[in-house]
Amino acid sequence: MIAIGVIALFLAVVMGLNLTEFGRVD
Repeated sequence: MIAIGVIALFLAVVMGLNLTEFGRVD
């Protein structure tokens, strides 16, 4: 269960960084 939480958090951070990158590029 802990692993799932860590993965979910990691994905959330990656998605946030991707959105930020796209926002800067655009």
